[in-house]
Amino acid sequence: MNPDWRAIAQSHILAQEFAEALAIAETAARQFPEDDTWPHLAGFCWERLQALDQAAMAYRRAIALNPGNGEVWCRLAAVCATDPAAARAVYEAAQAACPDFFGIYLNWGNFELESGEPETALAIYDRGWAATGHPDLQENRAIAQALCQDLPAYYRERTERAIAQGQWESAWSSYERYLAQVPALVWTTVQGWWQAAGTQALLWQEAALRRFPEAEALHYEVMVQRLRGGDPQGAIAQGCFMKLSSGQYIDLNDLCAKNPLPPPPRPAARPNPASRSAAVAPSYAPMVFPPSSRNLQAFLQVIRYAEGTDSADGYQIAFTGRRFAGLQDHPRVVHCSGRLCSSAAGAYQFLETTWDSVAAAIGASDFRPEWQDRAAIELIRRRGALEDVEAGRIETAIAKLAAEWASFPRWRGDTYGVYGQSVVDMGTLMAVFQQRVAGGGYSQPSRFLRLSRQ
Repeated sequence: MNPDWRAIAQSHILAQEFAEALAIAETAARQFPEDDTWPHLAGFCWERLQALDQAAMAYRRAIALNPGNGEVWCRLAAVCATDPAAARAVYEAAQAACPDFFGIYLNWGNFELESGEPETALAIYDRGWAATGHPDLQENRAIAQALCQDLPAYYRERTERAIAQGQWESAWSSYERYLAQVPALVWTTVQGWWQAAGTQALLWQEAALRRFPEAEALHYEVMVQRLRGGDPQGAIAQGCFMKLSSGQYIDLNDLCAKNPLPPPPRPAARPNPASRSAAVAPSYAPMVFPPSSRNLQAFLQVIRYAEGTDSADGYQIAFTGRRFAGLQDHPRVVHCSGRLCSSAAGAYQFLETTWDSVAAAIGASDFRPEWQDRAAIELIRRRGALEDVEAGRIETAIAKLAAEWASFPRWRGDTYGVYGQSVVDMGTLMAVFQQRVAGGGYSQPSRFLRLSRQ
C-alpha cells in the first residue's frame, strides 16, 4: 500500500516541522512528476524555512504543470516581493494566465499599496472588480481611493513611519513623493525629518530645494547645512542670506562674495535623555478609569488572540512562547527565533522600551495583569483607535493599530502587515471579536477597573 503522502505532510506542517514536510513533498514529486501539488507544497515549505530562491523555483515548477492555479502565482509573487520589478512581472503573467481569479488582483493591489503606489493599486482593484466582481476588491478599493484623495498626507505618514523604523531607503522614496505632491513645504514637518536624517540632512534639503527653488528660506537652510559640513565654497555658491526678526530673508550674495564667511554655527547641546524620561507627564489624565465596555474587553481578547497569548497564562508569555515567573517588572529578556529577536512579553507582547514609556505614563507599579490591561488600553488610545473600538468600528481600529501590534493586518487581504511579518487574517480577527463580544471564550476577565492610581 502506498503511503498517504498528503496526510503525512499535513501532520508535519501542523507541527511546524517544515523540513520534514519538505522531504515528503520532494519524495512525492519524484513519484508523481505530473502532479503540481507537490512542487506547490515544496515551495510553501521552502518559504517557511526562509529560503525564498528555492521557494520561487518550486512555485515555478508548479506553475509549469498547472498555469491556471492562481494561488501558486500569488505565492510566487510574494516571494519575489523584495524585487518590485520581478513581483510586478509575475502579477502581469498571473493576470494573463488566470484572469478570473480575484486573489491575483487583491494581492497585486495590496502589493502596490505596500509599495506606496495607491493610484496604481486603485487601478488594479478596479480592473479586478470588472473581471471578477469580488466584494473584497471593493473594500480595498475604498481604502486606496481614500488614500488617493490626500496623497500628501499619505506620503507624509509613510515617511514618518519609515524614519521611526530606521528604514531610510523607504523613507527617502516616500519623502520624494511627498515633495512631488505637496503644494508648499510644511516647515514643522520637513525640518523634523531633516534633523532625523542626521548626516544625510543636506541631501534631503537639496531635494526640497529642487522642488521649491523659489523658497529663500530653503536656500538659507541649505547654506547653513553646508557651512556645518565644512563646505564654505558650497555655501557661497548656494547663496548668502540674512534672516530678520520678522522672518524675512535678505539676499546678501554680493556682500558674502567679498567678505570671509563666519565660522560654522555650533550645534545645539543635546538634552539629557535620562532627565527627559524622568519627567514624563501622565498621558492618561482624562482616563483615570478607562472605559469598561464589552467591546473594549472583547477587543483586548482579540489582541491576545493575534499575539498568541490568549491562554490562561498569557500574561506570563514572552516572545517565542517562553514562560516567565515574576510579575514585579517586565522580564527584560531578549529571545530569538530564527533571525528575529525581541524583548516582547506579556499578554500584549510589550517591548521593553514600549513598556517603560507606557508604564511611566499610567503610573504602573509592576507587571501584574491589571497593569498590562491598562497599558494596552493606553496604547489603543494613543493610536486614536479607542473611540473606534467603543463604537464597534473594529476593522478601522485594527488597521490603526497595525503599527502597534505586528500581528494585525492593515486591511482585508493584507499578508505581511506593517513590519513584513505574517499577520492574522482580518476576517479571522472579526470572527474572534464577535465570539468574544457575545460572551464566549474569555481566558481571563479584564480586571483593570480594580486599580486606582497610587
